[in-house]
Amino acid sequence: MTYAKWGLVLMISLLLVGCWDQQEITDLASIAGLGFDVGSYPHTVRMSFMTSPPRAGLGGEGGDGSRLRVMTVEAGSFTEALILLQGHIRRQPFFLHLGFILFGEELAKSGLNGQIAALQGRSTIRGSVPIFVAQGTAEEILTARSGIGHAPGQDIADLLDNLAEAPLGRPTTIHNVRNVLGGLGSEITAPILELTPLRLQAGDEKPEVGLGLANEQLREVFVRRLAVFRRDRWVADFDQYLVQTFVLLTGTTKMGSLNITNPADPKSIMGIAIANFQARFEIKIEGDKVEVEILPRVKAIVREVSGSYILRDRGLEPIAQNIEQEVNRQVIAVMSFLQEQKADALGIGDMIRRQQPDVWARLEPRWGQLFPQITVSVNTEAEITSTGMLVRFFEIKRGE
Repeated sequence: MTYAKWGLVLMISLLLVGCWDQQEITDLASIAGLGFDVGSYPHTVRMSFMTSPPRAGLGGEGGDGSRLRVMTVEAGSFTEALILLQGHIRRQPFFLHLGFILFGEELAKSGLNGQIAALQGRSTIRGSVPIFVAQGTAEEILTARSGIGHAPGQDIADLLDNLAEAPLGRPTTIHNVRNVLGGLGSEITAPILELTPLRLQAGDEKPEVGLGLANEQLREVFVRRLAVFRRDRWVADFDQYLVQTFVLLTGTTKMGSLNITNPADPKSIMGIAIANFQARFEIKIEGDKVEVEILPRVKAIVREVSGSYILRDRGLEPIAQNIEQEVNRQVIAVMSFLQEQKADALGIGDMIRRQQPDVWARLEPRWGQLFPQITVSVNTEAEITSTGMLVRFFEIKRGE
């Protein structure tokens, strides 16, 4: 490869990774995180901006934790807030490196449409920026001092990475929200961020009260629930035990876990690792009657067994049957919850739109009334691919 080609590859790589240029270092204030809360005056919003000014010579590494700042302004619009913000940071706000957006609980329950529209109107705010909601206020989450050596906001970035692999929540983005709000057939979900005092057993800190050396309150940001929206309003949330099933049904991740009753001992359980989860939706429509059959296919690994199980006598079939029954139960619970909330978060309507657009044109105006009346059935097929802890947990019956 010639030097010219190598130079072209290097230039494209720098553009793709968004490396800091001289203007970004000297003239702009990069916004790493953004939070929205209800304002203290009518028709105002409190906006928290987390900035991470880079230091000259460090390129895209940005600043360290001591340089990171969170500033809050209260304004009637996003445009006004940006003007007021410059009274604090002395630089023009720059959003191309924005890592996440966080909406406070009260604001999310009153409606996000206005804020989403304002964000989408900014050319430097990417549509792929992930969105979270906060239990409490966004400002409190953004300014929380982590007890594990992180700067404010870094815990959120770590959780976002985990959501890509573990069924802890379904990330959503600005584009997702705008697409969903553009018509019926699907609803928004967003991970809920919560705070708890951090409890460490380190000699340098006070774990009994969650305080650091300077008596500062150390807190941990965590996620365990998922907010369910009806249009742009947060109306309910999945508890942590249904979140996993919902996320697997959406196809966001394919791996998870499951607890089932030990077929040989109803008082004990088996811990199952889901190695692969796929779900197919078959939809039948007659007039206004909609029937949905959900067909999960599960490949599982037996990881833990409490009690005993004689594998040679019973085989794997009873375990597979219990897996199928438990998955069926959880899927029905997810669908029942969504129908009760009138929130089509799995996008059943969107599936109809893509498969039968003419039928959807007839159903869409009344989808809010039709969705809770859908007839749902579930038929799971489970395959046990291995018993990873066979020697330790399974009782093998020996011949006389």
